[in-house]
Amino acid sequence: HRAGAAARDRAMAVLAFGLSAGLVLLPGPDDVDLLARPGPAGGLLALLVLHALPLAGRRLAPAAALAAACAVSAALTGCTSAGWIPLDPAEAFLWTWWVEVALVYAVGAHRAGRGWPAPLAVAALGGAALATGHGITGPRPAAAAVFAAILAVLLGPVWAAGRLARVRRLHRGRRAEMRRRDTAVAADSAAHHERRRIVSGLQARVRRQVVAVLEARRRGDLEAVHREARDGLHALRHLVTVVEPSEPPPGLLGIRAVAAAHRSTVRVLGVPHHLPDAVALTAQEAVAALLTDGSAVTMSYLPDALKVTVRRPLVGDRGRRSVLMRAVGADGGVARARRLVDAGGGAVSVDGRSGTVRVWLPLTLR
Repeated sequence: HRAGAAARDRAMAVLAFGLSAGLVLLPGPDDVDLLARPGPAGGLLALLVLHALPLAGRRLAPAAALAAACAVSAALTGCTSAGWIPLDPAEAFLWTWWVEVALVYAVGAHRAGRGWPAPLAVAALGGAALATGHGITGPRPAAAAVFAAILAVLLGPVWAAGRLARVRRLHRGRRAEMRRRDTAVAADSAAHHERRRIVSGLQARVRRQVVAVLEARRRGDLEAVHREARDGLHALRHLVTVVEPSEPPPGLLGIRAVAAAHRSTVRVLGVPHHLPDAVALTAQEAVAALLTDGSAVTMSYLPDALKVTVRRPLVGDRGRRSVLMRAVGADGGVARARRLVDAGGGAVSVDGRSGTVRVWLPLTLR
């Protein structure tokens, strides 16, 4: 999951450079063709690359990424204002400032503590850049203040949306932690009650059998000794095995038991390792919700996640098969599995054409 997020951030940085370069370098009817001048074009491309690079670290260090992007944007404004790059400073900012917009959202979504100065800083930078544009004829400080106020109004909701996403993510993490704690408490309580049951049984029923054997031996009644010893062993076996768990234990064994009840197969990829209680329980409940008779389950043990693939059988004629394929993503089992996995910070994907549902769960639910 983290590797996928990092790859998406790097792809976003490449996209940012591509869009900015394409918009800025292509001249309009009255613009100077920057491509005809290698020096300014090379400097502009270097600044655009440096401006887009902070997007690659927007999750790990959003505040530092935003500061770096703002510094490069300020340098771009300075170069265009001084004429080193023949481009309108206001246009240069407008074609590239969506990088700052994305980073303002990242500050709200991924940075702990106060992040409200981020939209204000970007608004001030943007106001200064827009006020240095070639089309400004009035007092530039007043224009900068007006533009900054407008940009602050636009960027405020962006930061607030990121903050709301962070609050929701933390809330899911707290709920997952509470589920893990409740599972651990329930397991400890069950173990404590089982120990008490065995101890009390040993002190009562089995003890009576042992006393009966000793009394029969004292009387010299060998037949009674054998009978009482046999009854004592039966009582001990009954004591240990009479109470069966109502449900299979969570994890691989539990999934195998659930699959066997549905005449389904379970295949394991990778080296099975211990799963946190919350992960094992969520995976088992999700598989139980998804299974139909004859399904095939594949469990892939990854270093930082558990991936479960449930392939449902699609049988019957062509028309019925089409109906089943459309129904895979809409039935109650998939909906329940999606609720369980989403609450744990995982993901569920459905392939209706093959009847396959894939579940991804991080080993540390968030």
